[in-house]
Amino acid sequence: MKILICGAGQVGYGIAEQLSAQKNDITVIDSSSDLIENVNKSLDVRTIQGNGSYPHVLDAAGASEADIIIAVTQADEVNMVICQVAHTLFSIPTKIARIRSNYFLNTEYDNLFTRDNIPIDVIISPEKEVGDSILKNLTLPGAFEIIELADKRISLLGVNIEDNCSVVDISLSELTNTYPDINCTVVGINRNNEIIIP
Repeated sequence: MKILICGAGQVGYGIAEQLSAQKNDITVIDSSSDLIENVNKSLDVRTIQGNGSYPHVLDAAGASEADIIIAVTQADEVNMVICQVAHTLFSIPTKIARIRSNYFLNTEYDNLFTRDNIPIDVIISPEKEVGDSILKNLTLPGAFEIIELADKRISLLGVNIEDNCSVVDISLSELTNTYPDINCTVVGINRNNEIIIP
């Protein structure tokens, strides 16, 4: 896949590193010569120094052939403009932007990010993700991993069971009889690094 990444800071660098390791065709754009030099020194990707919201910079980066554009500059507004230009002038199919400000993410403005308005297909909000993760961990103490599925109607939890836990040595069939209020289904067990699917 041909992917353009606008922003060579910590987030952009990390994304470029991961996607280039997966053998994608990556071009990184940033106006900072220092950040571009850092990417050039350590990653096998193409770089362009310039502002990713400028049409001529995106054109030089090969936007007309790109499959995805990822806008992760420090400024929400620049990321939005990058996605708008990518959509309007280059018809890039998938547009991803980092939006940090909660003012843009307020639910009363849900129709802001649509193909007819500001065409962003996926919003990355690290601050919101961290906040959500903290709230989930406070709501479900003891879980080391929480993954929500089916529009948050199902939660997949990772829980360590210590030797002194009351459910140790109870079969799964006995679990619901012993603890009738438990509302869960065990979908996997990792015992001594061996995965068991019940």
